[in-house]
Amino acid sequence: MAPYVEKKVFEYTLDDDGNATITKYDGNVRALTIPDTLDGYTVVAIGSSAFAKNTYLQSVVIPDTVTVIQESAFAECTNLSQIHLSDNLEYMYDSAFGYCNSLNNVCIPKTLVECYSKDFFKDEGGPFRDCINLKNISFEEGITNIPKKLFYRCTGIEKINIPDTVIMIDDRAFKECTSLKNIQLSNNLTTIGQEAFNGCTSLEKVVIPNSVTTIKGAAFLACSKLSDVTLSKNLLSLGGYAFGDCDSLESIEIPKSIETTTKEYYIQYIYGYQWGVFIACDNLKNITFEKGTTQIVYGMFANNESIEKIEIPETVTTIGSDAFYKCTSLTEINIPDTVLTVGSYAFGGCKNLEKVHLPKNIKNIEKGTFKDCSVLKDITIPDTVMKIGDVAFSGC
Repeated sequence: MAPYVEKKVFEYTLDDDGNATITKYDGNVRALTIPDTLDGYTVVAIGSSAFAKNTYLQSVVIPDTVTVIQESAFAECTNLSQIHLSDNLEYMYDSAFGYCNSLNNVCIPKTLVECYSKDFFKDEGGPFRDCINLKNISFEEGITNIPKKLFYRCTGIEKINIPDTVIMIDDRAFKECTSLKNIQLSNNLTTIGQEAFNGCTSLEKVVIPNSVTTIKGAAFLACSKLSDVTLSKNLLSLGGYAFGDCDSLESIEIPKSIETTTKEYYIQYIYGYQWGVFIACDNLKNITFEKGTTQIVYGMFANNESIEKIEIPETVTTIGSDAFYKCTSLTEINIPDTVLTVGSYAFGGCKNLEKVHLPKNIKNIEKGTFKDCSVLKDITIPDTVMKIGDVAFSGC
């Protein structure tokens, strides 16, 4: 008779500090509590694919000693419905629980800081990619940051309530959450990261709380059903493509607080190297400005092809460069006499612009201001103008 050899359920490696990373699990229990030590070594990490494709698991408790869950650690555990994450978890990487089709709830610990692959060319989605039944999301009390890519491509989420302790939603945190319909944002939120809600194609309404000062590029890009947007009254910076390709958006009020927009490009779109905050919003026609607005900032409506007319408030003194660049449906513009400065290329490429009223106190017409306005027929240059910049009327 062969000698009895005890089967090892867990395999692990040791780091330089003598702590264990579980690299393989060969058990068949339904409810698993992962031990905090193995052979006397503290378990601090779950390795890549360590539990992947285990169809026995239905619930898992991860000990508080664990700070790292690596890529695909529990991927395709298709019967796993409940998990309890470590209260000290700091890192949880791509597809850690990806394709766990039975997973229905999770509580995110406040200690979590990072959720994305450091490989620039690796873009597999977040830790909960394609968890089609993950609908109940909660956060540990005291959480301040929603980490980058946390719910990227988590297709099950339908609603989310961000606690008031959160001050930042990081890049791609909810990107391509295609079932997400309702979001309640933190009343202390200050920053919405790049592509944070990009591709949330079921999202219909968003109210940005007045605590928010920065919305980064493509934050709500391609939210095709988004029709109701309220911007923060204290918004300072609005990123390029922030609301690009939001085809259901018909109207929006621009707060007077905005100081800048950023020029960014997303070459995966057919518009290639074009740019603008509201680019490719095919039905955006009704633009209003908060009472007391004094400036329309650089590039605010650049490359928007749906705006046909716009009323500039009589409180405005400055129209920034490229503000209406290539607004190709714009036919008429009345610039009030309060305006003292119109930036370069402000109306460049407005190929259907026929009539312009210039303010009586303007002194300079800057470079390219009306370049390629090919059907411009009616414009009177006031006697106050002392300088007309290069190519200001080229192509007219």
